[in-house]
Order: sequence, then C-alpha cells, then structure tokens
Amino acid sequence: MYGPTRPVPDAALEVFLVAYKVAPGLSVSIDETMRADFALLLLEALKAPRRSFSDRTIGPLHARKDAYEIAKLRAAAPANDAAVKEAVAGLDTGMTERDVAGLIQEGYCAAGAQTDFTIVAFGENGAFPHPHTGPTVLALGMGI
Repeated sequence: MYGPTRPVPDAALEVFLVAYKVAPGLSVSIDETMRADFALLLLEALKAPRRSFSDRTIGPLHARKDAYEIAKLRAAAPANDAAVKEAVAGLDTGMTERDVAGLIQEGYCAAGAQTDFTIVAFGENGAFPHPHTGPTVLALGMGI
C-alpha cells in the first residue's frame, strides 16, 4: 500500500477524475511501458473506455524532430555526457538514489545547465518504466 488507507495512485486518479469531470465513454491511449497495475486501475476507473496503445500516437511524435529540436539536442549533448561521467565517477556503495541524482544535478549545474528533474533508480526500483528517485541504497552488483 502507498498510503495509510488506500494507494496513492487510487487517490490521485480519483481527484483527477472529479476535478476534470471525466465521464464514461472516454477514449484513452495507454503507454505500452505503463505499469500494468496502473493501466488496469485507469481502465477500471474510466468504466471500460475505448482504448488503444500510444505506440500508434505518441511514439511517432516522440521520434519526429525538426531542425530546431535537433540543434537543441546536439547543444545539450556535451552537458549530458559530462553530468553522467561525473556521476559515474562518484558512485560508491551506500549511496542512495537521491545522492546520485544530486551528483547528476551538480554536473549539469557545472555545465551551465538547469534540471527540471532527475530520475535515478537502483535494483528493483529500476525495473519500473517510470520510477521515482528515492532512498534505495546502492550495493555491489546492483543494476542502475
């Protein structure tokens, strides 16, 4: 359980559905990497919506880049490389995901870049497609 009385995703979804007055009969596109428990929770809450997978909609949009976006990605690549190299060089057992995220953020800052978020996941937490950086501690042999 995520919370004392009910899972956080249940409560967050309920707040969303009420706030946006979501009605049955909606069409929803599910990311194929979405956790199955979250996808089923969504489908149940929406009372059997028409559904498809996002590989036919969002996937092609993510893959399409114009010249401006390509230039921005090329300009950001050296900062990305430097931040990752600095974080990897600083890895040590006993560090938490948050510690490593801090190293990455410091690397971006040193390169003159700003981060909106940083995701770091170790071990079991790294198995989720969209993990949350937390208190998981790095140990020898653990995947990151």
